[in-house]
Amino acid sequence: MSTPTHPVELLILDVKDGIDAAALEFTKFRAEMALTVGADDGAVRQAYGFVVGNPRQLYWLRQFREGSLPTLPAAFPASLDDLRAPDSQRAVHTFRFRELPDEVLSAPVIEASTITLKETVDADAFAASQATLTAEMRASPVFRGMARTVPEDRVTLTLIGWQSIEGHYAWAEANMGTSLVQLIQSLEKSSHVHVSFTIV
Repeated sequence: MSTPTHPVELLILDVKDGIDAAALEFTKFRAEMALTVGADDGAVRQAYGFVVGNPRQLYWLRQFREGSLPTLPAAFPASLDDLRAPDSQRAVHTFRFRELPDEVLSAPVIEASTITLKETVDADAFAASQATLTAEMRASPVFRGMARTVPEDRVTLTLIGWQSIEGHYAWAEANMGTSLVQLIQSLEKSSHVHVSFTIV
């Protein structure tokens, strides 16, 4: 029997000038999105944040009930268009997490990392190296938690909670050892940003 998963939808949007968490347009959008929690589509939790170093990029995460099969992407209120920068397009990605612990989303800063595994890399061997790397991170006092999606087409999204960005980079510099190097060499491409999420 397969393990139930949590469907998660991630909206990435470039917002127009003047939009931040305190803007009236954003307050309206946040209030309308909050009404969707507990709705018939099974949404159970939402969180949002602006990318550190790029405050015009919004990340909005919507988690659905474990084992549910919502129609994704789910609907967004029309007020979303009041946030969107001219000539920008919203990007909506869907993932499945086996678990998404509270300590991840509530961490002071989250590293959102998307990786694509090389075709030549054995997925099971890579998973084993990830487990070693995860154990090393868990031993660090600046680590706050992790959630990793079920791989799809060799693509994985990982959310890692850190005490601070400085703590994350200090850990990476101090632990540029075999497991971290092996992970980097196994990737076809990768991207990461830091986001401080607020749970709706």
